[in-house]
Amino acid sequence: MDISLVPLLPAIQVLVTALVVLVRDLFIDEHEPKGYLAFISLLGIGLAVGEALLLWGGQESAFGESIVLDSFALYFSLIFLLAAALTILSAIDYLRQTQIHEGEFYALILFATVGMIIMAAANDLLVFFLGLETMSIAVYVLTGMWRASARSSEACALRRRAVPRPRAVAERRDRG
Repeated sequence: MDISLVPLLPAIQVLVTALVVLVRDLFIDEHEPKGYLAFISLLGIGLAVGEALLLWGGQESAFGESIVLDSFALYFSLIFLLAAALTILSAIDYLRQTQIHEGEFYALILFATVGMIIMAAANDLLVFFLGLETMSIAVYVLTGMWRASARSSEACALRRRAVPRPRAVAERRDRG
């Protein structure tokens, strides 16, 4: 089994950037401006775009061909990275107005992007599911992140009820 990490380079870059944003956010005072966290996020996305462009035209695989980096995966990775960059750029002022924690928001956007990149490169259903779960958990947390808004909390609660939990499924099966 080949364990080449080349097919995961854009995802690893975004993941490392998300972790850097989270750790850096820990050491910032709550009242200090956090605008440079957006800059760090955009810098990491820019590096991932550069890596994806450098890998364009090749075909790499890893982990027994369960992850394949081809033009299809790179094309969608670039779309996801562009969407994440636009989301971060458009959210900078909005986060300040609504007083949502900026560092967590940027890290969750980056984690969701990692999940999307993994889904694009997946050549195995299990890997696709891991990417889907990574993305959906980050998006789920993003829906309930604005604690001052009742709509945000309601959307998070509705999302929680929409996803079947194993215990609830087992109870329904036992009753019926």
